[in-house]
Amino acid sequence: MLESFVIMLREGIESALVIGIIIVLLRQTGRRDLERPVFLGLGLAIIASIGAAIILNLLPINEEVYEGVLYWVSALFISSMIWWMHRKSKTLYADIKSRVDHTVKSTASERSLKEVWGLGVFTFLMIFREGVEAVMLLSAVNLTTETMLSFMGSFFGLAISVIICVMFIKGSLRVNLRGFFEVTEWILGILIIQMLFKGYHEFAEAGIFPATRSMAVAYTIVQNNSLFIIAMISVPVLFWIAKKLRKLNPI
Repeated sequence: MLESFVIMLREGIESALVIGIIIVLLRQTGRRDLERPVFLGLGLAIIASIGAAIILNLLPINEEVYEGVLYWVSALFISSMIWWMHRKSKTLYADIKSRVDHTVKSTASERSLKEVWGLGVFTFLMIFREGVEAVMLLSAVNLTTETMLSFMGSFFGLAISVIICVMFIKGSLRVNLRGFFEVTEWILGILIIQMLFKGYHEFAEAGIFPATRSMAVAYTIVQNNSLFIIAMISVPVLFWIAKKLRKLNPI
């Protein structure tokens, strides 16, 4: 449940950040008429993500190999997510603002249907990317988590993301996104380690990799969800302590 919650909260916040920035910029420039293609792109991205989830669940693949590949691909997706936010976090606002300004500042004669709906396509691609990541990661988590618990975790994570998005657009919330992403990156890093070992275990069961004693011990340790819970609690606490110490002992 906690893995699903963290995944959907992280993906949801990233999506909410994109939508929030676009809507705020459009409202600041008095172009609320351009919100329609943005919301249409959002809706299509959600539908496409659901379609990706259905296709993924229908794939007729050998169980052990399928699970091993899913774990390792999911670990790769998490790594790419962390890397992408590291690379884009400083320029995300500027990139989105440039896209919006290009459409808003063009004259009526220059503003073609393609340019206007380009905002919708841009929104679709940004949100669909997050949706595919969420689908892939949740599919891997569902292999070892009860369906109802996974659903509840995903629901609460998504619900909080929507609330944060609405509050961000209304200007009633100032989120320390840097701190949020730093904390979740460490938690997701632990999830990456879990998925790598679980993937190796599945490949070993399929006879592709050797089933060594050391790997068996490591797998037993990482599959213990209690460790994930402890890490999820410990990481933000440690970050909070480190922040307090920096204030007490500034360099």
